Amino acid sequence: MSILKPRRFVRLVTDIDLAGLRAEGLELLIVDLDNTMTPRGTRELPPAVVSWLTRARDLGFELAVVSNNWAGVVAEVLERAGLNGVLVAASAGKPLPFSFRSVMRRAGVTRAKAAIVGDQVFTDVLGGNWAGGYTILVENLGGKEHLLTRLLRLLEARLKTRWGFR
Repeated sequence: MSILKPRRFVRLVTDIDLAGLRAEGLELLIVDLDNTMTPRGTRELPPAVVSWLTRARDLGFELAVVSNNWAGVVAEVLERAGLNGVLVAASAGKPLPFSFRSVMRRAGVTRAKAAIVGDQVFTDVLGGNWAGGYTILVENLGGKEHLLTRLLRLLEARLKTRWGFR
């Protein structure tokens, strides 16, 4: 498998089959914030995403957010959603795998038991695969993006087509 290719592709985080992931033995859910759970620049999680995260916790998942956004932004979003006890690695330096591995260690979970969810092939999927996790790519929510991200989206579109994800 290519280090860029995710194990799965779904449209939205809320489309991920949490019970299925638990049945596969996964214990830690590491999720990106911007354009994965909420549009970039938005500081509130949609109610459906909060419900999905609550369901994940009810199923026994440890939760983590690994984001290249600032720690204060991530903390504010989680606090507004009433989500306490979520492991956070902000200013994560994705795609480098160190932040993913750090939250795995803090959760006491091996990489084989960690699912990594994000909207970008060249940060979330690359970093998640590099860290040895089970990667899931979601469609981006269309929030504001940096110029480099917009250019990388063109390459991502070609890869998704080649993988049959379109």
